[in-house]
Amino acid sequence: MTNNKFKSNLERLNYYAFLLLAFSLNFPQTVIKFTLGFWLITCIFSIDFHQKATIKKAFYIPLLLLSLLIIERIIVSLIHNDFPSLMSKLLDTQFALLVLPVLVIFQTNRYFNLKQVLSFYLIGCLTSCIIAVSYFYLYRYNILIGNVEGIPLGTYTHKLTDDISLFQLFISPFFKHRAAMGANISLAIASLVYLVRIANKLSLSKNIIAFITLLFLSIVLYSTGSRSGSVSLIFVLLTSAVYTFKRKRIIFIAFMLVALSIAGLFTLKTTRIIDKGAADYQKDMSNVDPRIQIWKSATEIIKDHPLLGVGYSKVKPELYKKYKKDGLTSEADAKHNSHNQFLQFALESGIGVSLIFVFILLPIYFEKRIYFLSLSFSSTFFIYSMFEDSLIIINGLTVFVFFITLLTLSQKQLSQKSI
Repeated sequence: MTNNKFKSNLERLNYYAFLLLAFSLNFPQTVIKFTLGFWLITCIFSIDFHQKATIKKAFYIPLLLLSLLIIERIIVSLIHNDFPSLMSKLLDTQFALLVLPVLVIFQTNRYFNLKQVLSFYLIGCLTSCIIAVSYFYLYRYNILIGNVEGIPLGTYTHKLTDDISLFQLFISPFFKHRAAMGANISLAIASLVYLVRIANKLSLSKNIIAFITLLFLSIVLYSTGSRSGSVSLIFVLLTSAVYTFKRKRIIFIAFMLVALSIAGLFTLKTTRIIDKGAADYQKDMSNVDPRIQIWKSATEIIKDHPLLGVGYSKVKPELYKKYKKDGLTSEADAKHNSHNQFLQFALESGIGVSLIFVFILLPIYFEKRIYFLSLSFSSTFFIYSMFEDSLIIINGLTVFVFFITLLTLSQKQLSQKSI
């Protein structure tokens, strides 16, 4: 009896650690490192290798593919005599990927509650956005003194366009990664939609609060200048409108209003979908964003090494050499990476690894009851991975780990209830 109680307490601790991770996911990466590490440690105490894992279940496929992706990367690194370089990176920022399949497949936690986890995640994202905006305006009104990229924050005129332009510069140093913040806010909005949709009855005041929250998160996302976040937001809003239409017409109208507002914001000069330094992009679409030129250079390298890539340690030297050859001097000097996780995997280990990653992100492994969440995550992270090397930094990696875990545990719980 004592052992059962002790085990139950460990499961409860693991669940609280997951709630803490959910709350912290949109905070700076220093915070996320600790909450992710704490959750991973507590997972060890909730693993049960005696349970029937039923690996044949479709919702385990992303985890099994993740194992295959890591194994293939290791094999290719051995072929390239590059194993130490790969392992140093895996152990540095991607350790969670190594252990995630075992931790989630064999994890038992009777306390898991999808609605509660999403609520913590939404509240955490909202809190971090409020802190970021408040902190920014402390600088704008000279209560705190500082600058970004040499521009004093408190000396500019207080116009909305100036505020947005400076906020776009301010947010990267504060959160360490603009695109990860964009992905988190998009998924927070998807979580809000899901919570509203499954609610039995919402009062007018709660509907108003939900709408204000949606509007605030959307404006903050736009103000960050995250290209991938902005594209993801449009997709999430349109999908949300379809998802909520049948039973929640007032929410449908709200999402349409926000979608129109965001569409209007894209006409402003503060929009970063098109790069500010772009030159006459009507003649050459590759000037819309420097990433397009970077992708072209990366793609040409992949064409020469399609099966095994160039090896992990040789990616950066090969890219920088290619940049100089293609006349991308500023990209070479700035030591830019591929800014695309699919291309990055192909550069490191070949096209096969990149294709495995594509299959991991498919939303088809999960049932109808959580399909909206799965679709929102898949589309958001796919777009995020198109613009950034999403698994290189701890912010992007944790978004991936959290939602794969969330969806798998949700589906596992639904399967057990249906038996």
